[in-house]
Amino acid sequence: MLDGAPPFLAPHIDPWQMRPPLRAWLRQVRTNMLCMIPEAAYHEAVVSDRLGPLRWHVLGRPEAYAHVFRDSLANYPKAPIMHRLLSPYLGRGILLAAQDDWHWQRRAMAPAFAGGGLKRMAPAMLRVAMDTAARLAQQASSADPVQVSFEMRVTAMEMVRHTMLDALASDAKGLGFAQMPDVDGLHEYRTAIQDGVDKYLQDFGRPGLADLLDLPKWLRPSRLWRRAPTEMPRELLARLVTARRNMGGRGYDLLSMMLAARDPETGRTMSDEEIRDNLMTFIVAGSDTTALTLTWAIYGLTQMPHWAERLRDEADTAFEVTVDAAALPDHLPWTRRYLDEILRLFPSAPLVFRQAAENDWICNIPVRRGDMILAPIYALHRNADLWPEPMQFDPARFDGTTRRTRFRYLPFGAGPRACIGAGFAMMEAVLTLAVLARRLEFKLQKGWQVSPLMMLTLKPDG
Repeated sequence: MLDGAPPFLAPHIDPWQMRPPLRAWLRQVRTNMLCMIPEAAYHEAVVSDRLGPLRWHVLGRPEAYAHVFRDSLANYPKAPIMHRLLSPYLGRGILLAAQDDWHWQRRAMAPAFAGGGLKRMAPAMLRVAMDTAARLAQQASSADPVQVSFEMRVTAMEMVRHTMLDALASDAKGLGFAQMPDVDGLHEYRTAIQDGVDKYLQDFGRPGLADLLDLPKWLRPSRLWRRAPTEMPRELLARLVTARRNMGGRGYDLLSMMLAARDPETGRTMSDEEIRDNLMTFIVAGSDTTALTLTWAIYGLTQMPHWAERLRDEADTAFEVTVDAAALPDHLPWTRRYLDEILRLFPSAPLVFRQAAENDWICNIPVRRGDMILAPIYALHRNADLWPEPMQFDPARFDGTTRRTRFRYLPFGAGPRACIGAGFAMMEAVLTLAVLARRLEFKLQKGWQVSPLMMLTLKPDG
C-alpha cells in the first residue's frame, strides 16, 4: 500500500458457516461455485463434510496443499467432476491427462515455454498490447462505456493467434472453413472459439448434483442429445493442425513447436489429436484466464488511482530504457507485483478438485478412497493467518522482503503439475498492463458494483 493512500478492500463473497439445505445449496453453487467454500476453510487445515454418499474434504492450510499436490500427488488425481466439466472442451490435453500421458507431454512441450521460446513470443505480445491500447482509445472517444471484460478477451484471443497460431491466416486460406472472407482478421475464428467458451460455461460448465456425485450422464439428458458448443472450434483447430502438418510445419509459434515436440526420453511425438487438445487447453488457459486477470487488474486501477499513476510512471521509464519486448518485464517490477496481488485476491482458477485413490490421512484427518478433495485457492489466498489484512490490496507483499511460505500462493496451481504456461501468462499480462496503464485512464461507470463470480474461472460479476 502506498503511503497516505486509502486502502482498497477487495469485494468478497461471504462463506457459509452452516451449509443450507441441499436444494438451496445446489442452487447457490450453480449460480456461483464460490458458495461451495465453508467459512472454516479460511482458517482450519482441513474441513470435512458430506453430500449424501459423497464425502469431501476442503483444504485450508499450506501443509494440506503440500500433501495433496506434492507429497502424495499420485494418490490424488483430478476428480471426475473436472473431467465431466472440462473434457468436452479440453479432451486429453495436458491439463486433464493421466499421470503417464502428462509426464511425456510436459517433457515434450517444456522447451516451448522456456526462456528462449518466451523471448521469441514477446514482440508479438507487445504488438497486440499496443493495438489494444489504440483500439480502446478510439472507443473511449465515444460517449458509450467500454466493456473491459469483453475487450480483454479480444486481446487475449489476439495474443493466442499471434503467439500460438501465427501462420493461422495463411493456413486458413485453403480450409474453406466458415467461408472466412476476412482471412487476415479471422473474426469468424475468434468468434467461434469465444462463443464456444461462453456457451459452454453457461450450460455444460455449471455443475449439477449428477456432476458432484459422478452419477451416470443420462441423468443430465441435455448433454446427451445437444451438440456441445465446443465442437465447432475443436473441428476448426483439428483442420488447422492437419493443414500445418501437411505443409511441413514452420515458424516459431506454439503450433510449430508442438508439431516438432519430441519427448527427450522416449522420442515420442504428438499426434494431431493430442496437439488439438493441447491447443484448446492453451487457448482456454491463455485467453480466458489471462483476460480475467487483466480485467481484474483494470478494475483495481479504477479503485486505486494512486496505483494507476505509479504503474504509468514505471511504464514511461521502462520504455525509455529499452524497446526490447523480452527485456521490458525486467524494468516493470511494480507492475509484476501489482499483478501478483491481483492474482492473490482474484485467482483465475479459484477452486480445484481432486479425488483420493486410496485411504490416506491429511493433517490428521482420515481420508477414504473415493473421497472428494476441494482445494479452494481463493480461500487460501484470503486466509488471515497467512496474509495480514487479507482483503486489503497491497502489492508490497511481493517485494521480496516478506518470505513467502511455500504452498500459500498458488495462482498457477501447485507441485509438479503446476501450470506449464505460467511464465507465458505473466509476460503477456505484464506487457499488456504496462502499455494500457501508460496510454489510458480507466474509470468505473458510476453506480457500478463488482463482485467475484466463479463458473470454472473467476469473473467480475456484472
